[in-house]
Amino acid sequence: MAVLEEKMKRRICTFLLALLTGLSLTAQAVPAESNPFASLGELVGAGVATFIVILAICLLIPIIFYLISLQKAMNSISLEKKPFAGGLVWLTFIPVLGVIWLLVFIIITSISLKRQLKNKDLSGDGGFGVGIAFVACTIGSIIFISSKQYAVISIIGLASFILWIIHWVKITKARNALIGLLHQATTGITANNTKGIDEVFCRSCGAIIKKEAEICVKCGVRQISN
Repeated sequence: MAVLEEKMKRRICTFLLALLTGLSLTAQAVPAESNPFASLGELVGAGVATFIVILAICLLIPIIFYLISLQKAMNSISLEKKPFAGGLVWLTFIPVLGVIWLLVFIIITSISLKRQLKNKDLSGDGGFGVGIAFVACTIGSIIFISSKQYAVISIIGLASFILWIIHWVKITKARNALIGLLHQATTGITANNTKGIDEVFCRSCGAIIKKEAEICVKCGVRQISN
């Protein structure tokens, strides 16, 4: 029985090989304009190209929204502690160097958010720890690509994706906290109720201070004299 099954397998393999060989010879012999396999190949090629374009768009959309979040997070930092404008994040689209700039921007934004939150007595690290881990995993993935260790690349890539999402959530949360504090300062809603006649709000942290004060006793930022 086993011998019979082995013979059947061999015959089937031989038949398939002969069929593929015949189809290949036929496709080469028939002119391109009358060759149905040529049009089939073109159709498959067009389908693959369309799939690649759609996949690229699907990957690009979340990246753009992430860059917008980074820009807004940087712009939520006070002028005294903001290292540069948030709009510089779009330098990411510069070939090759853009990837390096994005990693640097992520670290600087996280550090600035952490300092700003601490200065405002708000909880959170602005995604500092997760941002560092994400950058490290991304660099690791780039290094292992050259060594073709695909199993390691897959593991690091999955970790990078998870850290990326967590970092996105953390910087958005930090930005919302800073914006909420700024809104309280501009509308006069603070934990100490409302300011007195001889008091003003600090232009940086929103704390109530005396009009004559040159420096806020809470955050240490010098006030603009009228």
